[in-house]
Amino acid sequence: KISEKSFSTIMLKVSILSLSLLTLVSTSAVSPALGEISDYFCYSKESLIRLVPVIHAITIVPTIFFVGRLSRVFPGKALLVFGLSVFTLSGTIGGFVSNIFTLLLTRLFMGFGLGLVIPFSTALISDFFEGEEKTRLMGLSSSLNMFGGMIALLVAGQLASFSWRLPFLIYSFGIPVLGLTIRYLPNMAISATEEATDVTSPGRSILPIVLSMFLFNLVFFILTPTMAFYLRYSGLGDSRTTGMVIASAN
Repeated sequence: KISEKSFSTIMLKVSILSLSLLTLVSTSAVSPALGEISDYFCYSKESLIRLVPVIHAITIVPTIFFVGRLSRVFPGKALLVFGLSVFTLSGTIGGFVSNIFTLLLTRLFMGFGLGLVIPFSTALISDFFEGEEKTRLMGLSSSLNMFGGMIALLVAGQLASFSWRLPFLIYSFGIPVLGLTIRYLPNMAISATEEATDVTSPGRSILPIVLSMFLFNLVFFILTPTMAFYLRYSGLGDSRTTGMVIASAN
């Protein structure tokens, strides 16, 4: 039998790791539908359509830098709950709009919400675990990040074959993550958030890591919006094919 303490620990791990599923989902969920979105917004510039899966990064980056300062004013759990709420609501609403600029605006709000969530996906592991368990959970967090993006791409490709609006429903996955956070994450959580997000001087040794991650994400953000158009207009496949091709990168 699992004791109450063990059950609480398990659910705490599940709650923290569930946050890792959201990062790549934010980009992946709409990428296979770009061809269909382009058809719907046929009078909009293609450059605007290509921004749909990536424009949220514009608000993610500055938000992450300010999370540490915000945590001095607001409780960490409150910030996380607020970020999850904004991410889920704005991400899902994108499937109901009929104007390309409104759609891009919802994506910017989604990036803001995700920017509040991302630091917690790793900082919470440092807060509550140490040693071998911490290392194992860090590995699981990275794996779930990729796994979530892969599943989102495959599902989104199937949904987009019916309507470009349906893939946006994938963002409603934030609802159970929000429920887990409210129910199982202690109120005293996230003392490490400020420490993890404040600007520090780690030295030149970290620069190769920063550069390699920058190049990795640059390739990913180029591949994602380009592949849907390439496969569609070259006659190689539809949204379902696009989902499978981009998912293979994960």
